Amino acid sequence: MKVTLRDYQEQCVEQIRDAYRRGHKSVLLALPTGGGKTICFSFVVENAVAKGRRVAILVHRQELVDQTGDNLERLGVEFGVIAPGQPEDPHLPVQVCSVQSLVRRLDRWQDAFDLIVIDEAHHCVAGSWRKVLDAYPKAHRLGVTATPERLDGKGLADHFEHMVTGPGTWDLMQLGHLSEAKIFCPPTG
Repeated sequence: MKVTLRDYQEQCVEQIRDAYRRGHKSVLLALPTGGGKTICFSFVVENAVAKGRRVAILVHRQELVDQTGDNLERLGVEFGVIAPGQPEDPHLPVQVCSVQSLVRRLDRWQDAFDLIVIDEAHHCVAGSWRKVLDAYPKAHRLGVTATPERLDGKGLADHFEHMVTGPGTWDLMQLGHLSEAKIFCPPTG
């Protein structure tokens, strides 16, 4: 039987859950663009909410707020949004947060979250991201990124205890979920 993208995503979600069961507090999911990072973390969030946990999902662009909200709606997960121009509802179990907004509202959201999901986790070392993460030292963390290496060449091992890797770009091309790349470059010696 052929492995599907959904099979890979389910394997990633199960590996994340297993890492938490084994006592890891911070897990990083490395999955290429098009691999379904938002889908994977949405399933983890759905499971956390079913266990009575409160979740913050940190994003840095409005498009990611919308994309995350669309995925949560498909799963039937109720959520609020912490972003400019959005009314806050602190009673909802999940908050999709613009990191720039949450960092300015930390006083209103003290001890509010049991799980912090960090979309584009390679940003977690930056000032605002770090300040938000430092505000929730007891919360479990799930970082997701296509690039588990920072621009300075350093990895994220100082910030995450365990890494789950999904299918690679080649695997996704073979499944037909990504177009095959054609690479052009000048001849080398």
